[in-house]
Amino acid sequence: MKINKPDFNECVLLFEPEQEALDLFFEKYKEEMNRHSLEKDLPPDIIFSYLFGVVVDWREYDSDIIKYFSEYIPEKNVSAEETDKGLKVMYDGSSFDIRLSFSGADRYITIRSFNEIISSDYEIRLFDSSFYSDTHVFLILPKSWWNDLDNRFGEKVSGIFTVITEGLDFP
Repeated sequence: MKINKPDFNECVLLFEPEQEALDLFFEKYKEEMNRHSLEKDLPPDIIFSYLFGVVVDWREYDSDIIKYFSEYIPEKNVSAEETDKGLKVMYDGSSFDIRLSFSGADRYITIRSFNEIISSDYEIRLFDSSFYSDTHVFLILPKSWWNDLDNRFGEKVSGIFTVITEGLDFP
């Protein structure tokens, strides 16, 4: 499956939807939108979540969660292997251990830990529209992009995305 990654200007469309830019966006992603049966009149964050989101079901294997995120940042050579205490994650040539509780809480332990591992380069945020589901959708972007979007659009960003915090979990 082809991984779609938005460019920065496409991210701006979430907060400043200009018709000409939207038309170009819809043309560029026409095939993917048709495959997902997405209509142009859907809220932009819903379209974005289908086109660019990392989907995590509450039952996922933790090593698979790392694999899903790694597909969006192939230049960082990410891998994960299961250990008797959790996961050993390789990121950009460095090794990190993630201790798991071997319970349902592990999905977000993995997500929070991986977000911390990549925090100098990238950030993962939750699409708010997916929060009350047993399947959460995330967007991984360069950290500098999130900073720029936060500075330019502030509350609009926090109205669509939730920052990954210690207390965030599946409801």
